[in-house]
Amino acid sequence: MDKQVDQALTQFSAFRDAKTLGNLSVEQIDDWGFTLAPKGGESKDGGFHSDLTLIALNHGNEVGGLAVLNALCHEIDNGQLTPDLRITFLLGNVAAAKAGKRYLEQDINRTFNTQAQDSLESQRAKQLEPIVKNSRFILDFHQTIEPTNTPFFVYQYNRLAALFAHAVDNALPVITHKQSTASKLGGMRCDEFGTHCGCVSIALELSQKGFDQQGIELGTLAAKRALAAVENWTEVKSQAPKQVNPMWTWSHIETYPQEYVQLHTGLQNFTEVEAGQLLGHTQLGIAVQAAQSGALLFPKHIKVGEPKPGELYRILKQVNYFATSGPGRAVA
Repeated sequence: MDKQVDQALTQFSAFRDAKTLGNLSVEQIDDWGFTLAPKGGESKDGGFHSDLTLIALNHGNEVGGLAVLNALCHEIDNGQLTPDLRITFLLGNVAAAKAGKRYLEQDINRTFNTQAQDSLESQRAKQLEPIVKNSRFILDFHQTIEPTNTPFFVYQYNRLAALFAHAVDNALPVITHKQSTASKLGGMRCDEFGTHCGCVSIALELSQKGFDQQGIELGTLAAKRALAAVENWTEVKSQAPKQVNPMWTWSHIETYPQEYVQLHTGLQNFTEVEAGQLLGHTQLGIAVQAAQSGALLFPKHIKVGEPKPGELYRILKQVNYFATSGPGRAVA
């Protein structure tokens, strides 16, 4: 295991094993999850509920979110933050993190809301589902495989999720969609499952995977803004802006071909391309051209011999769902 990952997991475990952090009591959930409860907000009936659930390591090698959760716990423990909320800290695929991999058997972020329990990841998803389901707000931290021109939010569109993202960071772009992607992926993403269950649920892609200091600082600030937004949610809704973060959705998904592809160096998330622009070549020397004009999303720079993904890239287009959506449903 990577030494830095080991140290971060050890620190997280120490927070979980403490009786209190700052003026909040610690309620253990499992080996990799706990809730901080303010005085008078402790669970009395044995049932679980959370005002805000912060999640990291749904992909094991996206370790920046783990550092964010530890940083927030540290600020609560030393009294810099004194939230009056039930806050849950949750790690997804720790086994994959220890192995330095995205996942071991199956992508956990494609296994929510399914009946399958035939992999380590699907079993962990089943453990996480009741926690997600009983959370009012969810912020799920991720990182991209390749470099990205900017951090960005991902969520299934609804007006309240848009307001929450805007309160967390009002400048970052949003990748969104109105319909669930579960039918294509086999199962739901964690943030999608939260939306499905009635939570206000978003994911935040901090940076390229790793302990990127700038991404960790951005994520820590985002987590603190999320706390403030949940504590003042009535005000956040009543003072809703006329416009929120710039929104994008995909207009094209390019299937990965039979041959390996070498995309040009420098193609990243949000790189603008023109229809017909040369993006790279296959092993056989066949040109790979952009199918449409727009911004790239998730271009796959993989080496010969590595597992081939289902997609080579996506093309984004800008949308403005917020301007045409209604006032949104109520939140518990």
